[in-house]
Amino acid sequence: MPAQITALPTPPSTNDPANFNTRADAFLGQMPTFVTEANALATEVSTNAAQVAADRIQTNADRVAAVTSATSALSAPGTNGTSSTSLTVGTGAKTFTTQTGKAWVAGQGFFIASSTSPTNWMSGILTAYNSGTGAATVQVDTIGGSGTLTAWNCGLSAGRPMAVATQAQAEAGTDATTMMTPERTAQAALVHAFPVGGVMQAAAIPDTRWLPCKGLLYSIASYPRLASVLPVYLNPMTSRLNGEVGSRLAYGGGIFMSWLGYPAYVPATSPDGVVWTRRASPFGSSNLIPEQLVYSDGLFLVCQGAQAFSSADGITWTACAHPLGGANDGLYSLVKGGSLWMAVGKKDGSPYMATSPDGITWTQKPSPGGQLTYRLAYSPPLSRWLACTEGGSTWTSDNGGVSWQTQAAIGRSTYQLAWSGDRFMAIGYDFVAYSTNGASFSQPVTLSFPIYSLYGDGARFYIGGRNGELAVSSDGASWSQLASMGSLIAKIVKANSALTTPIVLLTSNGICSGLDVSTTQFQVPDVASAGVGLSPYIKAL
Repeated sequence: MPAQITALPTPPSTNDPANFNTRADAFLGQMPTFVTEANALATEVSTNAAQVAADRIQTNADRVAAVTSATSALSAPGTNGTSSTSLTVGTGAKTFTTQTGKAWVAGQGFFIASSTSPTNWMSGILTAYNSGTGAATVQVDTIGGSGTLTAWNCGLSAGRPMAVATQAQAEAGTDATTMMTPERTAQAALVHAFPVGGVMQAAAIPDTRWLPCKGLLYSIASYPRLASVLPVYLNPMTSRLNGEVGSRLAYGGGIFMSWLGYPAYVPATSPDGVVWTRRASPFGSSNLIPEQLVYSDGLFLVCQGAQAFSSADGITWTACAHPLGGANDGLYSLVKGGSLWMAVGKKDGSPYMATSPDGITWTQKPSPGGQLTYRLAYSPPLSRWLACTEGGSTWTSDNGGVSWQTQAAIGRSTYQLAWSGDRFMAIGYDFVAYSTNGASFSQPVTLSFPIYSLYGDGARFYIGGRNGELAVSSDGASWSQLASMGSLIAKIVKANSALTTPIVLLTSNGICSGLDVSTTQFQVPDVASAGVGLSPYIKAL
């Protein structure tokens, strides 16, 4: 029996990625057997030819028989052939005519290459072959070169190296004739696995298509696709109510409240920060500006001199006990922390501190170090009070002001304190410093403009400048300027920490708020890190 070559199994194809690895292993695993059988066939052919030559059959019949036998041996089990069919290099089905009697079966890997310019070639799967007529069809999935040719070599293929995708092809995802290496797959994943606006956590920025997800502002013109899928940025630029600054602004119970002068110092209320209504002052005709205006437990509380009033709506006021009691020289800070109110100031020329469980009954407590205290802040997670006294000293108390512990001084005069998120923030004339525990502060970060006000919304800190600068930061270390109002920003208030919540500002010219949609900027969300060494990034392109 003549030597035979076993048909090769179905070769792998990038058109069938689910079976690629299994078919590749089976196909390549058959190659040793293929080589052995091909060598056996070659040996048989050589032996037959040698035998014919040795016998030297002289009769014409014998010579014809010898030639016929040799021709049959060369063509019947052959794995290669030729074709003169006109074919254009390209993918898809290619039908042509070749020799008859080949040992080819549908499903085998097959190649067609120009006999005059072998760099023009096609490779794929043999889908049909008629051994009696020589008609064949190959489904081409990989090509090299180009052109329409009529002289071809063809035959079974043990696998031709496929073209490897470039990074551009991988990212475009539209080239069906190239294969993807693991590296190219990873590059394509960065483009296709995350849509514009998608957020991922990584040790470093993946590439220029991504932006840090830290609540910063960017130009809509630079990233129009990302801007189109994010909430609009509320630009705090619109004046809502004119009046001389009383430096008093608060929010609570769905109401914004401020104290403005001109023509008289009276409260003004607003449900949305846009429409404001002036109200009657609880101080009567005295035309006074409160020393403090705060909101807690359903009530606004205002204090001035020896007077104090509370109100649920900013319209109806009820007289209540003053935190410092009687005549005093100044109430510097009034803060509700946990279940305790704390007030500090100067009474009868001496430092004074008092606490209250309800804002009605007040008990005097010793001032930190017996010093005059200017500012207070409270950390709910730590149940800790932070106080800043004259000379820039800082103190903490974990028992509601019963006792105080001195801490490392910030080193510069502090104007205001606030707690937001997971840290205390302190500001001075042109610096900010932060602390996660109140015991030690970061080195002061000097800003490029003089600062006047500080506010924390629970997720971010906002600072207002003496010349109208408004800046925001999620950590106190890096700041992004949102706007420039052109006038001193005395107070900053938001209803909550959502990015789409309007910012209400009290400036030296009156009240401004940010309900107007910016047509030039958008803001990326501020996302927390998923773990040590990871930072959030948002897909921009």
